[in-house]
Parts: sequence; C-alpha cells; structure tokens
Amino acid sequence: MPRFKCPKCIQLLASVLVATTVLGQSAYALHRLVNVGKPFPTRLIIGTVDPGITNPRDGQVYHGFCQVWPNIAPPGSDPDYAQRFDVHVQSASQLRLAERTGRLLALIYGEERKRLGWDHPFEKTVHVWLTPGSDPDGNADVGGQQFRNQIYIYDVFANRAPEEWLREITHEYGHYALPGVTGFTSPEAWANGFLGQRLFVYWLIEDEIHGILTHADLPFVTPAQLIDYEAVEIDPPINMIEQCHGSPSSLMHLRNDKGMKAYIGLVLYCDKFYGDSMLLNTFAETVPAPGSQATAPVYLTAFQRAITSARHFTLNGISATGDPFAIFLPRGLWRVTTSKSVSPAKLEPQGKLMHQYGQKVRVVRAGWFTLRVTSPVPASTTVSFTNLGVDLKK
Repeated sequence: MPRFKCPKCIQLLASVLVATTVLGQSAYALHRLVNVGKPFPTRLIIGTVDPGITNPRDGQVYHGFCQVWPNIAPPGSDPDYAQRFDVHVQSASQLRLAERTGRLLALIYGEERKRLGWDHPFEKTVHVWLTPGSDPDGNADVGGQQFRNQIYIYDVFANRAPEEWLREITHEYGHYALPGVTGFTSPEAWANGFLGQRLFVYWLIEDEIHGILTHADLPFVTPAQLIDYEAVEIDPPINMIEQCHGSPSSLMHLRNDKGMKAYIGLVLYCDKFYGDSMLLNTFAETVPAPGSQATAPVYLTAFQRAITSARHFTLNGISATGDPFAIFLPRGLWRVTTSKSVSPAKLEPQGKLMHQYGQKVRVVRAGWFTLRVTSPVPASTTVSFTNLGVDLKK
C-alpha cells in the first residue's frame, strides 16, 4: 500500500483521485493525479489553488502547481511517496509547462538518488517558480537563480530553445543538490550549477542509450537535440582530462572558464570511466582544510585519494584506437587486464617512476600516466587494475 508522509496531502490526493484525467487531455481538472512508471515511479499532482501562493521574489500570486512525489522506498519495499518538488506557475494556462518541468525534475532526482544514494540536503521540498518576469534585482542576463530550497526560472514566455530549458533547470537544481566547489572568477564563483547541466544530462543520456529511458520519457528535447547537447556540453570537458597528456593539476589551478571546464571534465571523467561508486567516494573525500572551501585542486586530490584507496578498479568504455588516455595510478604493483578482443594495455612513460612487464605494472611513485589500448577494428573495451599488494620497499 503506497504511503504518503503529509496528512494534508492525503486529503488532497483523495480529491485528486476523484478528478484524475488522461495525460493527453487538453483541459485540466482542478486537481489531477498522473502516475509516472519506470524508471523512477513518481506521482505528479497538478492543478490550481485559490487564493494562490505568493512568490517571495516578485510578490506575484501563483495559482497553478505541479507537485512531484517520487517513490523513496528501498527496492523491494512497499511504495513510499514523499514530496520533493513543488513547481509553481501563475495560471492554469501554464500547467503543461509546470508538468514538463516536474517530469524533468523527477528524472534528475531519480538519477541522483539511484547513482549516489542522495536525497535533498536540507529542506526536502524544493519550490520551483516559473516566472514571467526577469530577475527582480535587475540583472537582465540572469536566466535563473537558486536561494536555498527556492529555484527561480525567469522569462518563461521568452523565446527559449528546448535545450535552454534543459540547461536552465538542471543548472539551478545543480546549485541546490550537488556539492559546492568554488573559487572561480568566471563564469561564476560556484561550479555546481554548470556541473548540474552536464552531469544530470549525462546520466539521462546513458539511461536512454541503454533503453532504461525512452525518447517519450524526456521532456523538452528530442533525441537529435540531446545528441547535439552532448557534443557541445558534455564531451569537450571530458576530452580535456582524457587527453591532458599528464596530470591535470595545472588545469585545476585555473580560476577562469577553462579551469571550471576542467574541473567539470574531471567529475564527468570519473563517473564515465570509473563509475558512480568512484564518483561518490571522490565527493566524500572532497573535504577542504578547516576554515576554507572546496576548490578544484581539493577535488583532484580527493579523486587521487579515492583511487589510492581502491584495491581494484575498472575503466569502462575505453576506446581501443591507440589514442592516449590519461590515468592516475597509485604506488604499488598492479595487474592490468583487458578484454580478449584487444591488445594488452600499454602505459607510458616507462622509466624511474613506472615499469611494465606484460600485464604487471610496477608504479614506484604515484602519478598520472598515459594508457593506450589498440584493436584490429575500432572497439570499446574495459581495462581492469588489481593491486597485488606488494610492498615496493622490499
């Protein structure tokens, strides 16, 4: 039996169930319930309220809403629906936009919860205001803002491309939900917004590729637009790290656009090739010195610490074209294996810091090296590293 955590919402749901209509119907009932199934079961409560709710930024009254209630129960347990978003619009004529926004938020919340096990960090319900006007502070070039659990998307009636809806919503939710790394002078001080518009969408693309999501599940964008978005927003920062020919440390110390792009690239690189668990471990290790804030160099150190703590890790999706791939290896003796269809992995440069003997690699001093994997035909492969537990002092 599904459970809801708010007594008032139980009463609301009772009325919603009576007024439930078909999703494609053009006219909205006063309240209606939409059940979203896979991959993240969610209930959307859509409707209007009178006298309405006042937007704390512009002082206007908002009558329309889309509440997002994902199932937060552990797998195998009875459903347990809890509210995580409340999307506000001014009138019933904007409810379709509210619903599309709610569906996107449900997806990215589900992705983050599935991959990192996170829930909202403080106030559980995030209020998202789809605002016709611009920033009340007069910043004409600001498309959205986030203040604690309040997100504002401005100029909702402007001519905004579908990709811009995707970018703006994931950016502002990234400010709320993702760890804060700061210290940048441009494009803004905090990187978690720009990280959100890439990491969340990367997860959606991965699930779409693997058939977990269908095209119909993705609001705002078409498959072709999603491919273009990946090419422009996601691939370039990953390539910065993958092809950096050595340690990305110098990139992490840049405070400009390039430095932020490199930091975001390292996060995406970690998740794409090492997996969600390594990304979670890296975030957990990103602890700044007392009295300071997390910066890109702190994250780089955390990533290297997370790799060092792993006795075994696997790189997934390595291109077997012989192209250089930057990799950090801790000190020790490692067994390196690839799938049978490709040649053995080769690491460079060999010398005082690293020696390779077939499948065994002896790393004298931890550092960044170049990995190359080749195949007679273009292929994507996995490369596994296992620490053999040999003390190099002996």
